[in-house]
Amino acid sequence: MNIQHHPDKSTLLAYAAGVLNEASSFIISLHSTYCEQCRAEINQANQLGANLLHNIQSEQLTENSFQQLWNRIENYPDKDFDYTGCEHTNIDNEQNIISPETGPTSDKVLSACQQKAFNDLDWCFLAPGIKQVILDDLYSSQGSVRLFKIKPGVKIPHHTHRSNELTLVMQGNYQDELGRFQFGDLSDLDASHCHQPTVHSDEDCICLIATEDKLKFTNPVFSLMQNFIKI
Repeated sequence: MNIQHHPDKSTLLAYAAGVLNEASSFIISLHSTYCEQCRAEINQANQLGANLLHNIQSEQLTENSFQQLWNRIENYPDKDFDYTGCEHTNIDNEQNIISPETGPTSDKVLSACQQKAFNDLDWCFLAPGIKQVILDDLYSSQGSVRLFKIKPGVKIPHHTHRSNELTLVMQGNYQDELGRFQFGDLSDLDASHCHQPTVHSDEDCICLIATEDKLKFTNPVFSLMQNFIKI
């Protein structure tokens, strides 16, 4: 498989450390099943982390260590702690990579992606030439994670981002200011990027996209439409 576009190194390190939100982790996990290069880098990061933990020298416990720990737990100001961003992950022992726990919708989408059974999904109309499946059982901060099916020749409105966006191509291809993206390629963008993806394949382009915040359209008309399409 000739994958040309990969996530940023910092994204892979964050994934290996388990600090990405569930939606982004879901996409990185799926990309790594296709991409040998990223899978190797994730495994290398995991091994580095394991070595660092192994080399940490333990401290001798005192007689009142347990009581001190218990006092800290009881006095912790948990009302100031935001649990909404906490991730739930598991380890895939076969590939030694971290994967998010999934729910009914994401399980169905994952199965469809692995089997290329996209017609089995419940697609909803979003705009002319564009349909979507929303994975509402994955946490993605103020954004969302969706599977898009885009007709050949369709252009996504020109936009930038308020935060990070990951796009994994599952079928067909598209092209934007950063190049051509086809099956297995992953686009890793932030607020510094502005682009207009256009589908150039003869078949529908299907992409799995996770955003951490709403998009920022350059056309004010599309900005007004955001209240309805919620992207």
